[in-house]
Amino acid sequence: MKLTAKAVEKLRHEGPLHFRDIKDDGTPGLYLRILKSGERRSIVRYKAVGERRVGTLGDASAGKIGLADARAKAFAWHTIIREGRDPASEERRKTAAERRLPSVTAFAGEYIERHAKPNKRSWHEDERLLRHDVLPVIGDLRIDTVGRRDIVLLLDSIRDRGAAVLANRALAVTRRMFAFAVERGVIEASPFAGVRASRETPRARTLSDDELRRLWAATAPASPGIEPATRLALRLLLLTGARAGSLRRTLG
Repeated sequence: MKLTAKAVEKLRHEGPLHFRDIKDDGTPGLYLRILKSGERRSIVRYKAVGERRVGTLGDASAGKIGLADARAKAFAWHTIIREGRDPASEERRKTAAERRLPSVTAFAGEYIERHAKPNKRSWHEDERLLRHDVLPVIGDLRIDTVGRRDIVLLLDSIRDRGAAVLANRALAVTRRMFAFAVERGVIEASPFAGVRASRETPRARTLSDDELRRLWAATAPASPGIEPATRLALRLLLLTGARAGSLRRTLG
């Protein structure tokens, strides 16, 4: 049958075998494989080096590889097959190479899961800095190709926004991530040697007694226009002197 997106969703496993394969008449060698567990995979049956083989294109479950992408990938595989190569073997080698030498974005996930989360209460801030300020600039680079110049340009891009303090925070998190990559044996050395933080101007502004009294009055229980949770949080900050970020993490 010629598969459609709707058909892929509705088809179910049938028969005594561990899986059921439904051929897509619109694409040579492409099948939808439905396992007894309900898992769905897009596969290609092909012949390479004189042998019949089966290669998995991806998870065909909802939200994974779509039918259009599976067809495009199947056609690309057949181009490789006509050249006398084995596309499944090449993909396995590529996946193994990426596992050994991932992109900065891929390794950032490993850093968050295996270092930041177990060791830092502020791991959310690490994740936010990486996602918003670091990965858009160097995330696509393979981690072993990142040099000092890439780091300097990354920090310049943040400083040019007038955010020197943020650049220092991004430097600290990224330096630690690359040090972790050295510890994990992903790279031999960190590219951060000689990279310095910007000078930060201390913030000396404090509230006067009159300002404190006015803020306390403005957060009274009867104060209009302020959510109760916000009012209580402001008063807690006044009483404890805690940082807003620390209070937010403590209260969850």
